[in-house]
Amino acid sequence: MVRHASFKKMQIQQKERELRAQSAHSRRRFITYGAVGLGLTGVALGLGGVWYGTRKATSLVAPVAKSVPAQQRSALAVTFTDAQKDPTLRQAYLTQLIGTNTIPFCTGVVYDHDGSAMQGYYKKVGATDFIQKVDVVRGGDYDMKTPDVLNTAGRGESVPIFVGRQLFDAQAFAYMVPEDIRHVLIAHEGHHCHQHAQGLSYLSPEGALQGLNDETIHPTFWYFIAEQDAYLHDLPRLLRGEFKGSEYHVNDSKRRFIENGLNLTKASRIARPLELRLFQGVMEAIQKEPLLQDISIPSSYYEQRKRFK
Repeated sequence: MVRHASFKKMQIQQKERELRAQSAHSRRRFITYGAVGLGLTGVALGLGGVWYGTRKATSLVAPVAKSVPAQQRSALAVTFTDAQKDPTLRQAYLTQLIGTNTIPFCTGVVYDHDGSAMQGYYKKVGATDFIQKVDVVRGGDYDMKTPDVLNTAGRGESVPIFVGRQLFDAQAFAYMVPEDIRHVLIAHEGHHCHQHAQGLSYLSPEGALQGLNDETIHPTFWYFIAEQDAYLHDLPRLLRGEFKGSEYHVNDSKRRFIENGLNLTKASRIARPLELRLFQGVMEAIQKEPLLQDISIPSSYYEQRKRFK
């Protein structure tokens, strides 16, 4: 079993190493982070994301289905295997997968085989960084995304979730069973829809847009903050058993959350004041969620993961 210490403990240990090894400049940096109330060494995550503390270790067993592929797939008129083989069935597969589930602030889940659907959406809403966004989804070579159009964010408006070819064609997603995909679309990308409509609790949409425009928030930092915010909302839903995901997906979701958290910790070393405010907000939110205080991943997961790279 690979057991990960809490973010706070890891960050304190990292800071102690830095204090021993670095100069007075490093010590001044430590004081700066202490002033914002965390004593962390930190970094960032984001809106419209790509899919993707410190208590004594406890045994946390999520109520997940460990043997689900055959049962889940046979219950669908169009199976995941059917959709992998025939792109014309992919929209039907996604539609039946969501079924009667409601995703707040989402106009629908759209399959985007060649990238034209998401490109058309960005053009329609007048995305200010249209060229960069089009390049990311060109040819439909992406997984699952919610549009991150800051100039239209915070108005309570709904947005679509787009699904590219990677979900069906890439080996990295070959492990997924229907509940895994439902979890990502409804809980993770669905939270990005909520972020777009109402912003983040750590900073108003207006404040974020101003920060990005005057460069007091780096776009990459903003992206990572919103992504971590989505993980801290979707992972507990998976661990509570709201989604009966495969064992591999549960562990993979834990890994994504942990890795993003570690990246978040690195980035705060050069964070600006407004970025530190965002960082502090997301870290405090994580520390308030009991299910995220002790995350463990079995070593067998890392062996399995080699098959999906």
